[in-house]
Amino acid sequence: MGIDMKKQIVVGALVASAFLLGAGAAAPAMAADNLVTNGTFDGAGYTTNNGLYLVGQNFGGWQMKTKLVNSEGTLQVWYPEMEGVGPAQAAPFINGPWVGITGTIAQSFPTVVGKSYSVTYDTRASGRVAAATTPGWKGGNPGAVSINGVTADTFTTVKDPVSSAHIFVFTASSTTTELSFNLVNNAAVGLDNVSVTLVPENDSPIMLPAIAGGLGVAALGAGAALIGRKNKRASA
Repeated sequence: MGIDMKKQIVVGALVASAFLLGAGAAAPAMAADNLVTNGTFDGAGYTTNNGLYLVGQNFGGWQMKTKLVNSEGTLQVWYPEMEGVGPAQAAPFINGPWVGITGTIAQSFPTVVGKSYSVTYDTRASGRVAAATTPGWKGGNPGAVSINGVTADTFTTVKDPVSSAHIFVFTASSTTTELSFNLVNNAAVGLDNVSVTLVPENDSPIMLPAIAGGLGVAALGAGAALIGRKNKRASA
């Protein structure tokens, strides 16, 4: 059985566990709290400097850490009302503002040692900085997601207007965890709808490593243990 199939089994077990909990009426359905601030990138002030954020700045909880050598900033918020050529460079705004990352952004949040957390996020083609003249709709750029500095997931952007939804689960081994989105090979990526939620106790994937033959688990040092992931396409 290939690694991809094992990952699907891992995430499938998570879904099945959640379904059985609901079917057995063991607990009422409740919306999980998102531990990430401004995961949809529409926080107050996103129109500042026409949506461009630089290294050292903070945008609604997201810290700008690095940037591409030839990039003006670390993060570009795309929104319909932005000035200049911006709206023509970005993909459709069906889900409201989203961002093009031309560097590393990170956010820290409190976690409980030994608890499992689910990370979900959407990726898409990057668009361009507002001063550019070439649409960034082609996709195909690679990116990575890290937990406390250790890669936990990777992705490749798809051509607009399609977006790609991603999920992985980690187990915290510290009381504060840093989630970061990083470029690979200096390639800008688009990002939206970032969420980190606690996996309920009854759905906790304690047995998933055995189900996955152990291949769905990766040690993440002081940060966490990766349990599994699944990528799927979705409309933007």
